[in-house]
Amino acid sequence: SVGHSYRSHVVIEPYLSDQWYVKVTDERLAGAALRAMDVEQRSEGECVWKDGDAFTDSRDQTDRGPASRRDAANSENALTFTPARYAKTYQTWLENMRDWPISRQLWWGHRIPVWSRPDRGIAVDDFMQNPPWYQAQRDGIAEGDEDIDAGITYICLRYDDPKLIAELEKEGFTQDPDVLDTWFSSGLWPMSTLGWPDETPEVAAWNPTSVLSTAREIITLWVSRMVMFNLYFQGSVPFTDVFIHAMIQDGEGRKMSKSLGNGVDPLDIIHTHGADAMRFTLTLMTTQTQDVRMPVERCEASGKNTSPKFDIGRNFANKLWNAGRFAMQHLAEAAESGAMTSPGDPANYGMADRWILSQLARTVGKVNHALETYSFNAYTQTLYDFFWRDLCDWYLEVIKPTVGTATRAGQANRATLAACLDSVLRMLHPVMPFITEALFAELNRIAPERSIPGVELSAHDLCIRAAWPKVDECLIDEKSEDMFARLQETVGMIRDVRSSNNILPREEVDLSIKVAPEAMAFVPRSAYLVQPLANVLIRELGTDVDRPEHSAVIVRPWIEIYMHRQFDAAAERDRLTKRVEELTKNQRALSGRLNNKGYVDKAPAHLVQQTKDQLAEVERELTTVQENLKNLES
Repeated sequence: SVGHSYRSHVVIEPYLSDQWYVKVTDERLAGAALRAMDVEQRSEGECVWKDGDAFTDSRDQTDRGPASRRDAANSENALTFTPARYAKTYQTWLENMRDWPISRQLWWGHRIPVWSRPDRGIAVDDFMQNPPWYQAQRDGIAEGDEDIDAGITYICLRYDDPKLIAELEKEGFTQDPDVLDTWFSSGLWPMSTLGWPDETPEVAAWNPTSVLSTAREIITLWVSRMVMFNLYFQGSVPFTDVFIHAMIQDGEGRKMSKSLGNGVDPLDIIHTHGADAMRFTLTLMTTQTQDVRMPVERCEASGKNTSPKFDIGRNFANKLWNAGRFAMQHLAEAAESGAMTSPGDPANYGMADRWILSQLARTVGKVNHALETYSFNAYTQTLYDFFWRDLCDWYLEVIKPTVGTATRAGQANRATLAACLDSVLRMLHPVMPFITEALFAELNRIAPERSIPGVELSAHDLCIRAAWPKVDECLIDEKSEDMFARLQETVGMIRDVRSSNNILPREEVDLSIKVAPEAMAFVPRSAYLVQPLANVLIRELGTDVDRPEHSAVIVRPWIEIYMHRQFDAAAERDRLTKRVEELTKNQRALSGRLNNKGYVDKAPAHLVQQTKDQLAEVERELTTVQENLKNLES
């Protein structure tokens, strides 16, 4: 078992040499980094390091090192990991730490700022006091020491100063040839990139920051170092939240690598699918699991690797672009005619307007919660569902007959549409910046003012600078949601009947609708929406409508729909039989629940009543469907 180099494949021969170490087991480094952990994520216990020094994990220690004392409010219990399970990795590493060798024998990197010379019989303290240049530049020297065994004097510089270096060389000192460990340099990233050690405005503004997003394999190598260094030098954690993202593997669960040739080049995906499509797909895949798999395929046209996963993002990007421009076409026509002048009175908003605004309010709430908890897949999936399914598949189709008119309904449609489209663009912008910015600019030109009662959308020229949408929860309208859900169910049933009987989508079908007396309060007001969605014409609607001969029937507890057409009896029989089976299964399940004494006695009263109501509805519909099936067979 002999180690071999990964790149050259030759045997690795050990070479013993002197190395520089950092005593990270010091209270001011590992101790401070441990105390920085969130209390709820930190396990209780005591850590004893290899050298025998103990650090007791106590919450009431008085001596916490200079860094912690400097700004305890910004460091104590401030560091949180998401997912929380990775906090254990961080804690275990710090509790079992050894002193850290920071020397690397490489040709690149930060040169170790230590200067040395053979001892000339002068004590270190005497030497440090003698040179006149030292008294003038003592702030630049971190520390001097004498290695008695080796007979060498060492001096460490705080920063590179040509004058100091010239004086040291004049005194016979030479700089150590080693460079700092990569992770030592990387540990300074939150400070060195902002101009530290100078007190720059950038350091004041961005250190500490809020979130670090990184991979699990460098929690120990990088995250712990950044926390230790920042606490030591700045007195605060460099960030308060650490989000550990999943690792992307190929379809076989292997880590992507150049040597295996199973990786995907982001530039190739940008070329074939677009940057927004790639970003959206990757965000959609960002769950809080440990690994996600991405099937990798070879593109015959380009000869490069790709993945069918990115088709999801490309399709959504196309939908966003096309549907966004289609919606703005209606808004532009209204703007040209002078009809788009006011958001309109909320009292004039129809059921569809109230429904989509209710869905928008719920969507904003879900998106905000998803981002706060780093559930990025939930963030993208929520926006995908709202834009594609709610806004495009239903709302745009419902308002087609009225959105371009000069009526109050048309004005309300346009105001609602503009507010919803604007909100979607702002919320999608972090993950799809290019398409949203282009559409936002066009929306600004067509409809500069898009705020409506309950939806605050502050104006701005650029989407990237625009404020996040503020949607009042008072827009959540459960009554409208219930009515629209019934409408969706009705339209879905009509489409199923049309499909099973091979009726072309462009072919109009006549309907008669028999409404239950208790549903007359809302069915007539929403029935007109069924016509454009299902391409039907309602001939008769009321509580005493008779079923026409040879018509297909659609039954729900609140409504019976008769489709005037000579239908295939066999296909209709199959459909009704399937529905009887579904209802019978539901009836058994609900009856079993109510027959369970434990459920009835222990479940909340409102849930028991809800189950009873559901059973009553199922039984009413089952009776009607069975009767229609019997009539069909006779």
